[in-house]
Amino acid sequence: MAGWRRRGRGNSALSPLNARASQYVGRVLTLETPITNGQGRARLDDGAWIVHGPDGLPAGSSVRVVGVDGTALRVEAA
Repeated sequence: MAGWRRRGRGNSALSPLNARASQYVGRVLTLETPITNGQGRARLDDGAWIVHGPDGLPAGSSVRVVGVDGTALRVEAA
């Protein structure tokens, strides 16, 4: 009789890889591009991130990370 063992995958919601963006909550960033239609871009450490936030924030504005939307950071004016 062939047997097999089911491998547990763990809780992916708690995986450090999936939590990468959530470690940035509370950080203050500077927008590289203005937020238009709810989306802009900000530099964080050695990479650029898409950010979702309120329209009307110009490039150069300081924003605070308040959450994560998939692979984007949710921000508000700092």
